[in-house]
Amino acid sequence: LRELVRQVWHTLFPPRRAVSRDARKREIGRILSRLGYVYYFTDSLKLLATHLLHMNYLEKHHVIDELGQAYSNHGPVCATLPLFGRSVRYAQRSLAIRQELGDRWGLAGALDNLGILQHRRGRSSEARRLLAEAVRLRRELGDRTGVVDSLLSLAVVEESLSAPAAALACAREALAAAEGRSEAAPVAPSAAACGFMIT
Repeated sequence: LRELVRQVWHTLFPPRRAVSRDARKREIGRILSRLGYVYYFTDSLKLLATHLLHMNYLEKHHVIDELGQAYSNHGPVCATLPLFGRSVRYAQRSLAIRQELGDRWGLAGALDNLGILQHRRGRSSEARRLLAEAVRLRRELGDRTGVVDSLLSLAVVEESLSAPAAALACAREALAAAEGRSEAAPVAPSAAACGFMIT
């Protein structure tokens, strides 16, 4: 409850501090982020509490390079409540931070998250644009796992836009990108769950 109240306060009155380059504060932020990933699979309430603690800490100390990831995580968390307006605003903040820092890996992830959120809001054409850009950037970076994730999300969006041929092409491309890697096994079942039979 304390962290929720603190986040409401930060929302109404954003902390204004100089950017922190303190390595210790950055590492604390990373530890809290990893802890949140653990709770994602085990305890929803602890996940929410840890996530808010993570974001509040980074906002308080203005650890800008880690805030990009925290805001990227905050988007999907808000979408589950559902607070779609807030989820998109924070995903866009993450995108802006990644662009400002020249963090292309983070930018690709932020584009992917924002695309998924826009799709959940019913803005599938915008989602298609964002996810296609995420796929392009992840290809440039050689991030094959990220390419697979973004292509599967794009396949779902294409299907929602009544473009089954494009959706199937994305699903097949995801399988090809995953070939010979540890993520290959779940691609076909994931695509099938989305309604695509890859042959």
